[in-house]
Amino acid sequence: MVDKETQDNILIEYDNNAHIYSALAPKLKQLLHDILFERGIEVHSITSRPKSRVSLIGKLAKVDAHYKQLSEITDLVGLRVTTYFAEDVDRVAVAISDEFDIDHTNSVDKRRSLAADRFGYLSLHHVISLKASRCELTEYKAFRGLKIELQTRSILQHAWAEIEHDLGYKSEIEVPHHIRRRFALVAGLLEIADKEFDGIKKELETYREEASANVEKAPENFMIDGDSIRAFINGSSVVKRIDAAIIKIAGAKHTSPQDEDSIPSIVNKMHLLKLKTIDDINISLQIHENRIIELAKLLVGTSVTTSNNRSIRIIHGSVIFPAGVSIAYLTHLLLSILSKEGVLSETKKSTLSPHINNLASQVISKFPIDAS
Repeated sequence: MVDKETQDNILIEYDNNAHIYSALAPKLKQLLHDILFERGIEVHSITSRPKSRVSLIGKLAKVDAHYKQLSEITDLVGLRVTTYFAEDVDRVAVAISDEFDIDHTNSVDKRRSLAADRFGYLSLHHVISLKASRCELTEYKAFRGLKIELQTRSILQHAWAEIEHDLGYKSEIEVPHHIRRRFALVAGLLEIADKEFDGIKKELETYREEASANVEKAPENFMIDGDSIRAFINGSSVVKRIDAAIIKIAGAKHTSPQDEDSIPSIVNKMHLLKLKTIDDINISLQIHENRIIELAKLLVGTSVTTSNNRSIRIIHGSVIFPAGVSIAYLTHLLLSILSKEGVLSETKKSTLSPHINNLASQVISKFPIDAS
């Protein structure tokens, strides 16, 4: 415990500088956001806070507190980064090491400090300060030499810490013996979940890379899903050719990037149509290419409803089409064909636009399926 005179001196110094800590907290939050954004690290949240006077008094009053001066207290400003994935905790750590000075004596990786036979779910703690080069900038000069505590943990680690705190326990020894096993089980489940989410993320990244590289060469190897559709739209020469024809008919100059809002709708309609692989779409586009182009001609000068329920009028030269518009037109044609054959349920018929269905029917009459 800090003696009364030392405590008073520390509090006087704190009061004289409290405005600096209050100013530093939001600046650091924005700085860290910019650093992580620049490195492509997406996080759930970044929070910051200056240490309150009440909290400081409580810290000084602890039995094991031996502070002699305010500069020895390393958490006058606190930052917390909560990541989506456990592996991103280490990516954040690399960014912190590159962009700040690290006080290694007071920094600790509590994830490593937990014994294998103990329960708990802890985070990475850094004590940092601004680099001298950054403190040369006018907006950071006042913060030279100040220590900041930075906690980094995954969202599941954060959930554990918040619930543990809410239950009122700060250490394992406080927990009633018959409850400890349940704590250990939950900690183990969360650790497994973190690892599984990391694994899922890596598997998805690998799949997206494979789809981008191979969907054009081997479309039969890819089932229809959001990622395979995106890769097909970006890489298919058939899609690009029919898209270009539609753009020319409408007098548009170019396409916009693919419409992300429409991807779930496209996948859903492909499932309604019983199409299973990307090759099914590829073959259908080639079979119905003339019909798609004819539908594009009929749609000029009419109004259509987009995937986000906006009505737009297709006026020659005024519309920018998203990449993959040919696939959207294909779904209209195929659904119209099934409707004419009477194999669509009333529920599935509700997905059809009456206007586009009517135009698609005209196309089918002009280009009968048997003529393919």
